[in-house]
Amino acid sequence: MKFIDSFWFNSARGSFGVVVGEDDNTGKRKAYGSVVSGFSQKADEVEVMEGGASVSAAFLREIVDKLDPPAPPAPDTTRADIFKEIEKRFPDATFAMKGVFDDEAEWLTFSGQVPGGE
Repeated sequence: MKFIDSFWFNSARGSFGVVVGEDDNTGKRKAYGSVVSGFSQKADEVEVMEGGASVSAAFLREIVDKLDPPAPPAPDTTRADIFKEIEKRFPDATFAMKGVFDDEAEWLTFSGQVPGGE
């Protein structure tokens, strides 16, 4: 795992870090979080990457949305616009929603991406 960056939360009770790394085999970036000793940042970063809990981008987006909620859709926003935004922000959610439809055409109609879906 190649180290990219780390983010730290320190208090009188200890240190918590989120470390972003890049998988050596896939090149995919991943984030891990853990409580650490706080005595050596480099050692703590290694410890978090090797044994920390996985932190997903969707989870971090959810936190940000609670702190800074997205603006409500404009009155002229279409269903397709809304689903495009959901797909961009929460790709796993639209993947799960697509699973309840019998075929791609039914999903495209429901999501407003073809006529009749508004």
